[in-house]
Amino acid sequence: MTGQTTTRLDVARGLSALVVFAGHTVQVFFWDRFPKDHWFPDLTGTAARHAVLVFFLLSGFLITRSIISNIQRNSSFEPKDYLFSRVARIYPPFLFAVLISVSVTVIVRAFGLAIGSIRPDLVYGPWEVVTALLLYKGLLIPNGPLWSLYIEVAMYIGA
Repeated sequence: MTGQTTTRLDVARGLSALVVFAGHTVQVFFWDRFPKDHWFPDLTGTAARHAVLVFFLLSGFLITRSIISNIQRNSSFEPKDYLFSRVARIYPPFLFAVLISVSVTVIVRAFGLAIGSIRPDLVYGPWEVVTALLLYKGLLIPNGPLWSLYIEVAMYIGA
């Protein structure tokens, strides 16, 4: 596979991540503004679910290609080096996502905002932040904050 093909697949994966982000944004801020049977929330929800599948399909393929390329380049595979390079690639955006989640929650609470489906019972307490940063119990919380990152990490470990 050429570098150009890999780049295109990375772009497709990035676009699918943006569709998921847009779907979550609509869900959090706008779903309650539409009648129950309106087409828009259904469309955004369906697009986001499909984009998650595309993202993980491409991620699995690209992870496998990356490992194979690493083996061909170095004549061996060093799991420790590969793991460190993956952590260096994934963790900074992950920290940024946690920071945004906590910031939005603090702002909503500080100003008493009732935006969309952000409810007063939505809490990102210190323990939730710590468990998110440690990637602890992520797969045990269906659709919890940042749940998909746990799946990507599991894919890296499995690969």
